[in-house]
Amino acid sequence: KEYSLEIVPAAPDNFTISASRIHNYGDGNQITNFKTAVIQDLYQNTIADGTLVKFNILNRSGSLLQTQGTTINGVATAQMIHPDHSDVWKVHAFVDGFSESDVIELTFLSAVKDYNIRFSKKEKSIVVGPF
Repeated sequence: KEYSLEIVPAAPDNFTISASRIHNYGDGNQITNFKTAVIQDLYQNTIADGTLVKFNILNRSGSLLQTQGTTINGVATAQMIHPDHSDVWKVHAFVDGFSESDVIELTFLSAVKDYNIRFSKKEKSIVVGPF
């Protein structure tokens, strides 16, 4: 007789997340990378590859941003572009209906501070700066 077994991990347990970025300025042109720890079930089995992990980002104005990634060897990664102004993000990840992460907070500083603007009627020009 021939038997066929299909073995899959149980539902995933809660996990931790981390974020990495080149700098902490809200310049609107850099990427923040989000990464989960190895997600396991309650028996310490690594969850199946391709499991969808969603990352919710709540910003200072109350808007909800979202990015997502799938797991490879139990780790999911996702990316989000920096805001174009100073902001604070509260990031929370979850596997729909099963598990969730801790909440991490990211602060973005203003990339450009206040600057001077001078009008010259005589030369018909505008001088902006320094930045």
